[in-house]
Amino acid sequence: MEEISKYCYRQNEDIDVINLRLSSVCADDNMPPLREIGPLTEWSLGGITIMNLTDAVRAFMMSIETPYQPGVRIMNAAGPKAWTSVPVAEILRNWWGDDVNLSYFEQPGHEYNSVYEVRRIKQEIGFIASHTPEVVSS
Repeated sequence: MEEISKYCYRQNEDIDVINLRLSSVCADDNMPPLREIGPLTEWSLGGITIMNLTDAVRAFMMSIETPYQPGVRIMNAAGPKAWTSVPVAEILRNWWGDDVNLSYFEQPGHEYNSVYEVRRIKQEIGFIASHTPEVVSS
């Protein structure tokens, strides 16, 4: 879809396209428990990037209502925090070992941050997911 949008824009530079890379979405009244360390599965990243349906619909509505701006904008529609009960680095290290650089998630204050960058959607349309996990540290 993103490449098709870019192609269409090259054909008509007056169009305004917003592509949302949507996280996993669950019904507001059926949110899963926060993820813990577990095996790597086909949709593992989707299991730690979950948004409720209300936030997802709001992201689409804000995209529709944002002022016209010619171009193609690609933004991650995900929460600012991972849907985890343990630090993200622990989960990713369990999946991929030392094959990935986890230093960002090991910095103080970043331990539970989303694996997807969400600053652009906040800057462009003002969206911030409002239903985020609450982690109680012992």
